[in-house]
Amino acid sequence: PKNRMRPSAWPTAATRNNGFSALYLNAAASNTVTGCYIQNLAGTAAGLFPTAHLNTISQSVVVSSAAGYPALSLSSSDINTVTGMSIRNIAGRAVELALDSDFNSISLSTMLGSGAPYQALSISGSVGNSVTASYMQQLAGSAVFLTGGANRTTISRSTMVADGVGALGLNINASSSNTVADCSVENLEGHGLQIFSNADFNTVIRSTVNGSASGTNIYGLSVINSSAAKVLDSYVRGSTAVHVSGSSGTVIGGSVLVAANASANALALVKGGVNLTVTTSTLRGGAAGAGLFMDAGNSGLVTLSSNTVSGGRWGLAI
Repeated sequence: PKNRMRPSAWPTAATRNNGFSALYLNAAASNTVTGCYIQNLAGTAAGLFPTAHLNTISQSVVVSSAAGYPALSLSSSDINTVTGMSIRNIAGRAVELALDSDFNSISLSTMLGSGAPYQALSISGSVGNSVTASYMQQLAGSAVFLTGGANRTTISRSTMVADGVGALGLNINASSSNTVADCSVENLEGHGLQIFSNADFNTVIRSTVNGSASGTNIYGLSVINSSAAKVLDSYVRGSTAVHVSGSSGTVIGGSVLVAANASANALALVKGGVNLTVTTSTLRGGAAGAGLFMDAGNSGLVTLSSNTVSGGRWGLAI
């Protein structure tokens, strides 16, 4: 039977202990927590740990102020629902899905983290998770981090905001087959979105990605040592809009790429890139840059079809 914890029965759960959680579900399934205030200023406020499946946490506030402890943590727990939530950690990570936490959903929620090297949301070693209609902000680090086999994640209709030179709005690292759809990704001081290190078959579609305009090596979106990335029907802006390095099979279609730095490029293919396709897109290089820049060592087929190139000193620079 389902257990229901409602405001009239348990409005507040609070502790101040780094060894315990205010809300602790361990191998507990099909519970519902709604309308609650959950706080642990010294550790994880709400924890769903091994085999805590099919639980729902909704319309609640989760608060922590502990570095190294996410405010909400899921570990080896599947098919849980987090919706209508405010989750914040004023000293660390807001939400973490780790160690085979699969097919969980987060929706209509706000996740606020603080303090490098933490994130508003981190997903690692877990598959099939979804984030919908949510806001993730980390003003001293990366907003969202998918790493170590965080595969088949879908982030849709959501906003990711970071503020840091060494940070990212969204970092997809060694994680494949993820989809970012109808989203806004922004970093006020650094790179916007990075697809990095064997992060294959990732797709960004109908989204806006913004990196900082300062410096020539700040990218709106970068694809590094990865294959089959797709950027479709999107707007990407950065010092250099899109940077593709050591990667193969990158596809850009129906998109607008804008270099915000006068000496930068709208699109750069470098360090042994293989097979690039750009179709029905607009490439706006900086005044002293190029629409498309390719350095030595690239190979394969570069396909350009029905594109508009403007603004740069060169349309194509090789």
